[in-house]
Order: sequence, then structure tokens, then C-alpha cells
Amino acid sequence: MRFEKKIGKKGWIRITEAVVAILIMASVLIVLYVNDTPQVNVSDYVYDLQVRLLTDVADRVDLRNATIYGDIDYLKTNFFDLNIPQNFNYNISICPLGDPCNYAPDVDAAIFVEDRIISSTLSSYQPKMLRLYIWENR
Repeated sequence: MRFEKKIGKKGWIRITEAVVAILIMASVLIVLYVNDTPQVNVSDYVYDLQVRLLTDVADRVDLRNATIYGDIDYLKTNFFDLNIPQNFNYNISICPLGDPCNYAPDVDAAIFVEDRIISSTLSSYQPKMLRLYIWENR
């Protein structure tokens, strides 16, 4: 009988040790998994957004014509207002090539700037620089 009691106690101790080991390993894996989740980088997201929008302006005839003829209102209402997320503000400027095309918004945030040269339409050659400024709402 003494022998049976020792085996029973050792069995419970081993089961308890195994459960504690599994809990420790599971908690370590959970901590590593939570810390390994990818963080969204705002600058990469905004850069991809700007490149996509400026490429769309260069590809669409109506937007390209509006850029060449300096129709900023058409570009804003028909394209940029619809495609820029609500948590960002933006501004655009259209300048002839060679001009500095400066715009300095009075905001306390990082401003992301991309530009694209829109060179011509079928009827005229008047290259313009379309510059897109985007910053986060605060």
C-alpha cells in the first residue's frame, strides 16, 4: 500500500508540472504574437495613396485636361474629395514647369508631398506640375 500512495502522489505532481509548463509556454507565445503584429506606417500609406491618385489624374483625360487648364475646383470636387479618406486633409497646386510651386499650410502635422508632371493633351502642349499635399487631421 505504501508503494501505491507514492505513485499516486508522483503522478499528480507530474501532471501539475506539465500544466504549469504548458501555461508558461502559452503565455510566452501569446506575448510574442501580440508584439509581432504589423504596425501600419502612415507615411507608406500616404505615399501609396498619393502615387495612385496622381497616376489616375495622368491617366484620365478629363482630369488631365483640368490640370493643363488649371481647373483646381474640378479636380477637387470630382476626384480628390471622393478619393482621399476623411481623416486626411489635402491641397493641390498646379504650376508651370520651372516654378517653385510652394505651398505651406499652417498646420502642426507632418505634410506629405508628391508631384507629377502632366505634359499635354491632344490639342495643346502646356506641361504643368500637379503637386499634392496631404496631412493628417488632428
